[in-house]
Parts: sequence; structure tokens; C-alpha cells
Amino acid sequence: MIGASSARPAAPALLELRDAGFRAAGETILQPLTLAIPAGRVLGVIGHNGSGKSTLGRMLARQLLPSTGRLLLRGAPAERMAARQFAREVAYLPQHIPAAAGMTVQELVGLGRYPWLGAFRSPTREDRDRVRESMATTGVADLSTRLVDTLSGGERQRVWLAMLVAQQAHSLILDEPTSALDIRHQVSVLGLLRQLARTQGVGVVVILHDIYMAGRYCDDIIALRRGRVVAAGGREEILAPDVLRAIYDIEMDVMIHQASGDRVVCLRE
Repeated sequence: MIGASSARPAAPALLELRDAGFRAAGETILQPLTLAIPAGRVLGVIGHNGSGKSTLGRMLARQLLPSTGRLLLRGAPAERMAARQFAREVAYLPQHIPAAAGMTVQELVGLGRYPWLGAFRSPTREDRDRVRESMATTGVADLSTRLVDTLSGGERQRVWLAMLVAQQAHSLILDEPTSALDIRHQVSVLGLLRQLARTQGVGVVVILHDIYMAGRYCDDIIALRRGRVVAAGGREEILAPDVLRAIYDIEMDVMIHQASGDRVVCLRE
């Protein structure tokens, strides 16, 4: 599923980078890699600052075109698809959320229906129901009439996530979606993403700094360092002292939490 030159999946993945890399101003930002996003799983992307995590996310979301290789959507070249068609399949939440001046929460979440409406069709009852369901699912229904710009950072993050849910895309790409959230809402957001993968067959890619959260909520993890894949596999494989040393260049210990079975990472004295 993940690697610098891994074999193709037996059936077309929801989303796939094939030998894709990115260069800018003569510098290699991301070395060519092959990465398939299947339905029903959560992939975590970890690594230090400047390792290429956000570049990888933007390539998957078609915000950046690969300098080499290509992006495939259900086995077809993504660059040939109309923007609205692509948005019906792939939803993207950037690290830095744009302003939403003068918009209420319900209006912003309603923008998630645009790929299905186009510029001129009015929202149907189904569209309005989807918006309400998305706000309820993400816990922002009680904020529906509030102006987005008056909300806290954590509230805004959840509202944008509600917009992605309303979009009904089959692949979700999220760049550090928990960075502005307290621990309770981090657990809520990541639990929701895992639930969407399990119950709706959504493929999720989430860029994270928190190793513990990646280990707890992600099925698979890919680690980047200086624009290169240095480790990829299941969470049990990645959350190991020797692998973490290769990623972060520091010594860490990994313990198993008795009650949950989670792997807990701590710095070595």
C-alpha cells in the first residue's frame, strides 16, 4: 500500500500517487513515492517540520501538481477531471484555515454541497438535511447561527470538518486538523474520522504531529524525513524505538498501556 516503489493494489484505490514527487525552485521537496489510499482505512502522516508532510497532502488534494509521476483517482488520471467532479470524490482541509468573513456556521457548512449543486441550482431538501446531519455529527449544531469568525479556534476547526462531511467525498485529506483543539476535541475529531472510515468506507489521510494520537487512531502510518519516506506500515511497526529514532533522530521508549493496548511513546532519559 505504501512505499517508494510498492506494487499496485489488486483493485483501483480511491486515490493514488504513483511514483510522484515534487520540486520547487530547483529543490526537491518530496522524493518520488507510490501511495495508495484504500476505502475504510485511516492513514497517518508523521515527521518533523519541513519533512514534506503538507506537500504530500496538497498533492493528494490536487492543490499541487506532481513534478514527476501522477495522481490517480479510482485508477484514472486526476488532472483530466473537472474541479467539481474531483471535489465530489476528494475533500481537503488545509493546515491554515481561510477566513469566513460574514458567514454563519450553517452557511459555511452548506458550501460543502457546492460540488453537487453547481453555481445555479438551489439547495434541495436533501442538501439541507445533509448540512444538518453534518453539523450534528461534528457537534456544531448549536453553533449554526453564529458567525464563524466569532468562534474559538477549536470551534472553527470542527465547523470546517462539518463542511467536509457535508461534501460526501470518498477521500478526506486533513492537514493537522487537531492543532487548535484541546485533548477532548482531539479525541472527538479523530474518533469521528475513524468512524467515517469504518461505517462509510471513506479513505482518510490525516497529517499529525502527535505520535500517540497517530498510533491510537490510524490504521497505517507513513513517516517522512527531508522529503523522503523513511518508514511505512502498520502502527505497531512504526511505533517502535528504532523506527522512531530514524524518523526524529532522538531516543524514545515505547510502552504498552495495559488497559487499552495502546502504544505510549515517551522520551528516553
